[in-house]
Order: sequence, then C-alpha cells, then structure tokens
Amino acid sequence: MRKRKKDKTKQRLILWSTLVLALCIWAIVAPHITPNDPYYSNLAVAKQGPSSQYPLGTDQLGRCMLSRIMAGAPSTIFSAIAVVMITFIAGSLIGVFCGYYGGRFDAVVMRIVDMFQAFPGIVLAIAVAGILGAGMRNAVIALSVVGWTQYTRLARSRVLAMREELFMKAAKISGSSDLKIIFRHVLPNAMSVLVVTAALSIGGNIMEMASLSFLGLGAQSPKAEWGVMMNEGRSLLQLYPGMILYPGIFIFVAVMLFNLFGDSVRDMLDPRQK
Repeated sequence: MRKRKKDKTKQRLILWSTLVLALCIWAIVAPHITPNDPYYSNLAVAKQGPSSQYPLGTDQLGRCMLSRIMAGAPSTIFSAIAVVMITFIAGSLIGVFCGYYGGRFDAVVMRIVDMFQAFPGIVLAIAVAGILGAGMRNAVIALSVVGWTQYTRLARSRVLAMREELFMKAAKISGSSDLKIIFRHVLPNAMSVLVVTAALSIGGNIMEMASLSFLGLGAQSPKAEWGVMMNEGRSLLQLYPGMILYPGIFIFVAVMLFNLFGDSVRDMLDPRQK
C-alpha cells in the first residue's frame, strides 16, 4: 500500500514536471513563432473578434492579442522564476548563517525579518517598486526584497533544530571548518523544506509580477506582458471582455501548473507528508 502511494506520488511529480517544462519551453519559443507582429498597430482592425488572421482578436490599437500573449510569456514567467531563485539563494544562506552562528548577527537579522513580515508582502512590494520606479527589473528587485524573509526563517529554524545533532558534533570534533560544515552538512539537510517552499512560491510570484505590471509598476506599455495587457483592456472590459480575459486565462493556467508542480514536489520531499 505504501509503495503504491509512493509510485503515484512519483507519477504526479513526473506529470506536472513535464507540463511545467513544456510551458517553459513554449515561453522560450513562443515570441519567435507569433502569427503576427505583436507590436504592429492597425487601427482599421482594432477591437475585432477572433478570426483566421487574429485567432484571439485584436486590442484597441489593432494589435494581435495572441501574438502579444505569446510575446509576453517570457517576461511574466521567467521574471517570477528569477525572483524565486534570488530569494531562495539569498534567504537560505542568510538563514543558515543566522542559525549556525547565532549571537548579535542572528538577533539583528531576525528583527529585520520581523519588520519586513509586519507588512503584507504585495503592499511592501508596491511601496518598494514605487520608490525604485516602474520597470521589469525594478519589479523583480521589489519582489526579491520582500520574498527572502520566508526562506531565512525556514533555514534558521532547520539549522537550530540540527545544531545539537550527533553528526554536527562529530563534524566539529573531526576538525571541519565552519564553511565545510555549513555547505556539506547543514545545507543538504535543510534543503528539502526550502525547495518545497520555492516550488510552491513560483505561482504566487507570477501573480504578483502580473499585479505590479497591472498597476503600472512593472513592465510598461507597449511591452507585451500579461499584466500590462490586462491593464490596457480594463477600461474596455464591458464592451470587449476578451482583451482582459485572454491574458487572465494564460496567467491562471501558468499559476495552476506551477502550483500543482509545487504540490507534487511537497508530496515527494516533505517528510510530514510521508
């Protein structure tokens, strides 16, 4: 029974990993195979419905909606993945060093973490992006500034739990340096919960990145990006709902796939699920 459950978990992980990989490959290839120029404006065909030439219709400037969605896929998806990678690496390392060394460094960092977590994440990201100015790079920085704290807390708690373990004492007695102990023993033992958290965070970061662009703090028009497209179509929602509906559907599908992928990673790695 237990083996059958484990096999099903592996099958789900393979399935969702394959679909996420397919989505990422599509996002890389899509800008090069668009049916029309995503930035070409033609007011003569503005606000048209789906047709053979424009499968998802056109926007208020006569640009092909499908082409713009395909061209905007890398910006929305890979910027969110970049945020997760930055926060995962930075937050994990800071948390490991805090838990391992403790003392004043740990106390100062934890108070900084408390200050960051006292505000809702998206509100703080909006404030940081507003200070830095609009732009995709600044949006990535804003979300990274907000997102590292969860990894720091998780990594620190894992290190504190294993500081008194026998293998840690044996490593110190054997004469291993602190860096060797951290990177050979501490990080590998703390990695599973951090990887699970990172996998579950990608979908949320796609939503937050699109939200910043929708609010005018991320990518800027005329750049093809899903949040920007929803912002451009919001004033015409009642007359031409497809202008905001189609990019919203692609955001929904991307977030759903990454969330299901994160759930399968959690089921595979999280010991509490076993």
